[in-house]
Amino acid sequence: MVHRRYLLVLVLALPFVALLYTSCSGPTSPGGNVSITVEYEDFQRNQNYSGNVRLLAGGTLTVKLFANTASTGSSWSNPAQLSNPDVLDQTDHVYVPSTNPDPGAGGQDVWTFRAITKGTCSIYTEYKRAFDTVPSWTLTLAVIVM
Repeated sequence: MVHRRYLLVLVLALPFVALLYTSCSGPTSPGGNVSITVEYEDFQRNQNYSGNVRLLAGGTLTVKLFANTASTGSSWSNPAQLSNPDVLDQTDHVYVPSTNPDPGAGGQDVWTFRAITKGTCSIYTEYKRAFDTVPSWTLTLAVIVM
């Protein structure tokens, strides 16, 4: 009987383990270009969003994060903090306003990073108002350049 309970728990948990493995392994692309989008709902579920990304040397990583600077006064820190700028380089950062005509609709902060050489690099940025000491949201990505 004890073995059947463990087997039942394992069978019920397998879809969640597979989902966890898939989300933690991060996206990769044969062409070397990867794009990640983190929406408002994602930050509502997890204020400290993190993930793993695999990227080919010479490729680009585009990170799109929800932002509503005009309505909230909060903004993403720029440039993003890179743990190893020899591996990854931030080449661009722009704010793209929402196409939604409703007042207070948020847009996206969009970063572009270039994978310079093989190695690892973490990306960190935080969303807060200038006078706040604690960020509302953070993003941390562990990037492996292959």
